Amino acid sequence: MRILFLLILLLIGSLTANAQLVNNGEVISVLDGAVITVNGNINNNAFGEIVNGGLFIVSGNWNNVSTYRASDGTVRFASDTRQTITHNGNAFFNIQFAGDGEKVLQDEMRVSNEISSESSLINTRDPNATLIIGSAAQMSGFSSTSYVDGYLYHEGLGSKNFPVGTAANYLPVTLEDIQGQDPIVGIGAIEPNPNTETAETLQEVSANRYWDLDVFAGEFNGSLVTLPIVDDDATFLETGEVVIGRSAGLSEPYINLGQSQQTNLSVTSRDLAITGSLVTIAVVGEESFFVPSALFTNAPDENDQVIKVYSEELLPDNFSFIVYDKWGQVIFESNDLDTMQETGWRGVNSSGQLVKMDVYTYLIRGTFQSGKDFENTGTITMLR
Repeated sequence: MRILFLLILLLIGSLTANAQLVNNGEVISVLDGAVITVNGNINNNAFGEIVNGGLFIVSGNWNNVSTYRASDGTVRFASDTRQTITHNGNAFFNIQFAGDGEKVLQDEMRVSNEISSESSLINTRDPNATLIIGSAAQMSGFSSTSYVDGYLYHEGLGSKNFPVGTAANYLPVTLEDIQGQDPIVGIGAIEPNPNTETAETLQEVSANRYWDLDVFAGEFNGSLVTLPIVDDDATFLETGEVVIGRSAGLSEPYINLGQSQQTNLSVTSRDLAITGSLVTIAVVGEESFFVPSALFTNAPDENDQVIKVYSEELLPDNFSFIVYDKWGQVIFESNDLDTMQETGWRGVNSSGQLVKMDVYTYLIRGTFQSGKDFENTGTITMLR
């Protein structure tokens, strides 16, 4: 039977089976250029082996409990009805998802070269299901009607896209620059979010959803993360600056990862999301700082004898505070936020001499914890 099967492939180059294909312990080799269409299930049972250098088109279930050798072949799951896929931890070289039917993964499956999806939901909600995209593999066709409902894993470093969502919503995520040692990192979207506790400067987080960052293998040292902005979060996002929040678990409060970039459709964190992170869309309240408008060198209150920058919402990065006289000459400059919050400016110039009574202009630049940059000017009146 095995020799006859190979002869048919060599001579005809294609085969259509209008029933299930069952392999009980044989070696089935699909040669380069051959097309095998199975209008039913494929069962590769114990001790069976499939070597695929061609194209399998399957409209039923795929049940591989033995050995599949990918070679450079393709498997196309093409059905408008539900298909289940069991693959015994083996790798596909190319895999294609076609038809409107849900594709349900039931164990670990890897893709080494290319994965494409046309109009299918790929369900990885089964506790045993793990879909891993190889470090060199390409992805195509994923969209709001064709994505992974559950967790999706990527192998390797750099920027990785995760076209994930729930049964109700497409919620794609990008890890912008994965760092680590041979990491395999996954993202899954969960709705709703049962944990809305906040800490630090966060005002509120989304109750509609969160994303779970899971490390399957290797060492993951973090990445900036980009999350989608979904319409049902619009109302609460109007209450402040949009950032990304991170929690260490469902019982832990969300802290502020800030914002480095925002569009109408997405927001990118300023700080790294790390192992075990739960991330979601969040807002911080109105951010501000205060600089006194007068300096009294002989004031009885020591706080009035110094100009400090008052705020708990500033980052030390890119900070500068410059004081000019009325001719535009710099008389004082500091690029250290801690200095301006603890020591401040006591009205002396770069030579250590007390400046004369006059009105001076200051320029302050910096970044709020949300990631928003600012630049402001004001005046300081020097008094004795």
